[in-house]
Amino acid sequence: IAQTLAVKVPEKIEKLVLSNTFLFIKPVQATVLQFFLDLRKQKVDVATQLRGLLPWIFSNEFCSSKAGMEEVIQNLINYPYPQSFVGQKRQLEALLAFDSEEWVRNISVPTLVIGGAEDILTPCRDGEKMSKKIPESQLYTFPHIGHDPVHERPDQYVQVVSEFLKN
Repeated sequence: IAQTLAVKVPEKIEKLVLSNTFLFIKPVQATVLQFFLDLRKQKVDVATQLRGLLPWIFSNEFCSSKAGMEEVIQNLINYPYPQSFVGQKRQLEALLAFDSEEWVRNISVPTLVIGGAEDILTPCRDGEKMSKKIPESQLYTFPHIGHDPVHERPDQYVQVVSEFLKN
């Protein structure tokens, strides 16, 4: 959404932050996301779904903390506004249809592309490729972090984004 807005209405955007994203979804990503949608469709227990999903989201270090993982699972189970099945299905459909590879170079605002070195859902190479295509971009890769640097290193994430927005 942010990539599209930056190209379609650049006058409304001063700076852009693209965090753990891609130019287009790859077969591995699509397969994983379809698998978790299928689990949900089959009404597999939410905690079981999350135990399978979280290693795709978090780093090895984060996943090694059983207590931390259980806390995330409980927080997600207790979240009062979970994504609906239809919402998850439509999100996957949108991702499958999205491809910005040919037009992402038209982003004309300063852009920060963020990645996690251990992100297996949207690998660093995707962010690197994106950053090379966007004329006024810089790349920041969190070492030892997965797909969710906001959760794994919130203070550092805020610092990186704040510095980019201030400069």
